[in-house]
Amino acid sequence: MLVATKQLLRVAAPHLDRVRHQQPDYRLVVTGHSLGAACALLLTIMLLEDSVSLPIHFSADERERMRCFAFAPPPCIASEEPLPAFITDRLFCFVNESDVVCALSYGSVKKMMLAVEAVDQLDLTLADRLRVAKGLDFHTLLDAVDRCDDRERLEAPLQKVGDLRIPGHIYWFVRGAWRKAAADDIHLSLQQQNVFCHFPGEYLRVVGLVV
Repeated sequence: MLVATKQLLRVAAPHLDRVRHQQPDYRLVVTGHSLGAACALLLTIMLLEDSVSLPIHFSADERERMRCFAFAPPPCIASEEPLPAFITDRLFCFVNESDVVCALSYGSVKKMMLAVEAVDQLDLTLADRLRVAKGLDFHTLLDAVDRCDDRERLEAPLQKVGDLRIPGHIYWFVRGAWRKAAADDIHLSLQQQNVFCHFPGEYLRVVGLVV
């Protein structure tokens, strides 16, 4: 994602520089869906940080007015590296229901595998296992691990998993309404509609409910 963003910036920089001088009253709005959403977020963060190595630089006033709207973004920022409010206040992310892409990272997949293993150790019928798996998330993992005899072995890998998160303000369409969410609210789960929720048409539909 970062490589794609840097390539995008190299191509777009001359065009952005021309337009910003032709239309000085315009604000820069960066947007995208899925991988495009991650690139939009990373590009906006890079422009707001204004590193000396960038091929283009915006004034403080231009950066103040900059905004990013990311639809169905995958986690793309390291959890251990919090961004300053000047940046996060200009990032707006939208997640539709249980969209799998918005929760997909190495860390979330590792947690899901551990959850499946934890549930597999429980004394459950096959039907019960399938019911648990259908709505499985990290909270279910913790509950399953609590009931396992080998809890220490299952919990240990979780402490070693570096993870990514969605930055900025997150708005989550869930149970028929939009609500403000935290990055930790977005979990990987095993549900049939996970992929369907990611389609651009679905985002057009749910965003249209409030526009």
